[in-house]
Amino acid sequence: MEDRSFSGRGLTRSDLEKEFFDDYYQQRHIDGKWVDLETYLSNSENRLNKRIDYDLCTEPATFSQEQINDRCQELTDLLSDVENYQQYLNTMLRTIDKHILNHLWIDQSFSKIASKTIQENLSRVNSLANKIETIQSGFKQLPVVA
Repeated sequence: MEDRSFSGRGLTRSDLEKEFFDDYYQQRHIDGKWVDLETYLSNSENRLNKRIDYDLCTEPATFSQEQINDRCQELTDLLSDVENYQQYLNTMLRTIDKHILNHLWIDQSFSKIASKTIQENLSRVNSLANKIETIQSGFKQLPVVA
């Protein structure tokens, strides 16, 4: 079996282009097939990967309980705002038909479009609330200074 790593130094793309693939078509005959350079490079067996372990550059971060509580309080305030907006959207969703029905200039068919849009916004706001709760849970799990 031949050493395809070239003594562990490997080859660059330009080395491959110059040494093994023709100038015009960028192809080479391998195992009875014509293989272009992109196909050759996309095969993970044709890559030389070296694991390099580096020394750690940072120390683990710790936080005071006060810092964690402050961040959690900010998220609680934000979550309260989001929940208020959720309630507003739910109210709009329940009353949209009544508002449009009593309006002089808005076509009644607009009710379906408006309801759909409000429902989509409500879905996004629910997703945002879940993300805030996840972030808050993460803050509560941060390491505390002893």
